[in-house]
Amino acid sequence: MNSYEFIINRIIIIDSIQIYSKVMSNSMGTEKIPIKTSEKRTTLTIDQDTKLVFDWAMKNQGAKSVSKYLQHLLLTEQQVNEPDKEDETWSHLLNQARAEKKVCEKHGKPLVYICSCGDKLCTDCDIQMHINAGHIVQNYCRIHDTGYGENCLMCEKERWENVVAVDGIIPKDLMELLDSTRDIAVIDVRDQKEWNEGHLPEEYGSHKDYLRLFAYREFVRQKEMKDEFAEIKEFLAKHSQSLFIVISHGGKQNVPDEKKESGRGFLVAAHMKCLFGVENVCYLRGGYYAFHEQFPHIEEKKGP
Repeated sequence: MNSYEFIINRIIIIDSIQIYSKVMSNSMGTEKIPIKTSEKRTTLTIDQDTKLVFDWAMKNQGAKSVSKYLQHLLLTEQQVNEPDKEDETWSHLLNQARAEKKVCEKHGKPLVYICSCGDKLCTDCDIQMHINAGHIVQNYCRIHDTGYGENCLMCEKERWENVVAVDGIIPKDLMELLDSTRDIAVIDVRDQKEWNEGHLPEEYGSHKDYLRLFAYREFVRQKEMKDEFAEIKEFLAKHSQSLFIVISHGGKQNVPDEKKESGRGFLVAAHMKCLFGVENVCYLRGGYYAFHEQFPHIEEKKGP
């Protein structure tokens, strides 16, 4: 840019993408951009000379809005050199920024646990009180606002999505398949407790011996669960001509069915493709929770 060079030295994105930037305005020195902040948005106040240069640089980049040009500068600072990866990386930056905002309202520290009672906890919270009360305390993923054990399955899902394509179906599609004569095989990847609370009927319409419970861990812990892994292979071989449908537990998601997600369901379907060469497989978006909300009568519970 000859005597004008834009340098983004630091990025701080908070909630609605509050941005701190530095602009080198001429060769004589560096001028900082004063920033007025409020809880809802950030206002950048710049002098006329800086505005002139900014508009000129934005025009040269072909940017149609200030927001798009700021995104370009921020992504450049993150050393993103592949244009086809910009949307993906911008989404990642947004997730990181939003995660930083997830702090304990009482102590102002980052959230690290989530309790089965719904409380989100930091290290200064009375975690022992929840444990003593018989609650289940899990690690907390601040990006996906969910609990997890060894790792966040939604984070793992995002990693796998870049390398394995898996189709998802919505509850209405599953109901149509159950009512059809199409050859289907359903793999329920919940744990025994979730299964006992309610699951698809083990016989429904023309479908007999089409449903199996294989917990998620049975797909990923081959060494510790050799017998269960062998059962999985046997079931897949028996139904090799079927359409496989993977169902996980899911939970309340206030989004349309097409946008609901399921970490366990997607991952098991991906493992089926990679470990067993199964191509005809999909997963139920939103899991059993979403299906049961729409079709509560299609259920079977473990007897007393």
